[in-house]
Amino acid sequence: MLLHQKEAIVKLLSDDDPLTVDLVKKQLIDQGAEASAELQKLLGEKNPNVRRHITQILAEIDSREASSELSILCPLFQEEGDIEHASWLLSRAML
Repeated sequence: MLLHQKEAIVKLLSDDDPLTVDLVKKQLIDQGAEASAELQKLLGEKNPNVRRHITQILAEIDSREASSELSILCPLFQEEGDIEHASWLLSRAML
């Protein structure tokens, strides 16, 4: 993510219009895990609202990734499968 993109994201997530903030959050969530590393860098922002929104975005991305992985794992899960791994995926997907 380029510097101007970070500044734009911070500005948009600081917006007073909830519809603007929701649209930006949806677009960032739709970028998926590829955007997570760059978004984590924004957790150091001074604005607590931006940090809160970034935390929510990262949680949703993680939940979607876990849900996707779980949907692949479940049909293939065997009796001797790794139940602990499946449990962690389930808990991440449900957050």
